[in-house]
Amino acid sequence: SADQLHICYLQARNLKYAYDDRGMYPHGRLSGFLEDYFLHKVRLWDASASHRPNRTISNSLYVSKWHYHRHRIQTDIIYPPVDVEHYSRNYSETKKDYFLTVGRLEPYKRTDLIVQAFNELGYPLIIAGSGTEMERLKKMAKPNISFLGFQSKQEIADLTRFAKAFVFAACEDFGIAPLEAQASGTPIIAFGKGGALETIRGLESTAPTGVFFDSQDVEGLISGVETFLANSSKISPEACRANALRFSEGRFREEFESYVAKCLKEFFGSSVCK
Repeated sequence: SADQLHICYLQARNLKYAYDDRGMYPHGRLSGFLEDYFLHKVRLWDASASHRPNRTISNSLYVSKWHYHRHRIQTDIIYPPVDVEHYSRNYSETKKDYFLTVGRLEPYKRTDLIVQAFNELGYPLIIAGSGTEMERLKKMAKPNISFLGFQSKQEIADLTRFAKAFVFAACEDFGIAPLEAQASGTPIIAFGKGGALETIRGLESTAPTGVFFDSQDVEGLISGVETFLANSSKISPEACRANALRFSEGRFREEFESYVAKCLKEFFGSSVCK
């Protein structure tokens, strides 16, 4: 109602499957025509609903720009909370020879690119996580690639802290896993699009925490791994951890509470929160 303050926090590109990369997300039982019709209705509803909040927050600049492009609405940005403290407690400067990727094995994560690239590179790769792509990826993989399936939070922390690098091939709206890896002192090899550009410091930084590859394909990822190996001495575990700690749960709590308090003051002081 008009006398209530409505704040919306966007944790992702809202209903992104209705707009972008539809082939990367699971489909229902609707036929092509019915699916198109249904998604058209969803987009109309989303366009209307997006204008209802008094204030909208995005979880990254990437999401904020996308939301403005779709709905012409300016949003504020508050990065989400990440349990970097847990991974920081499992920090290690000692690294082993394997590369690591962690996440759901679904098409949009592009784990297939990682498997194909490491098939060619031959370096040891550990894949932690489960999903609908598991069996297909196992059939593709050569012996240098290991699949561990679902792992507990502590098991992931133990894997992450000793990895030579964490490989991230998806275009994510924010991306929690690369920050968890950095908190462990582990550098990142990431596709240079999406939230990763806001959470990882590339080689041009004075304190880099990873490298980016520009093309989301096998050749691009191979180039990214080779660039990392040629420049790994420039990336320190401590720089990785320090960068990750900027996204702590405590930081989020303080920033969000301050934001809400400010909006409440503005809203009930003028009846409009702009």
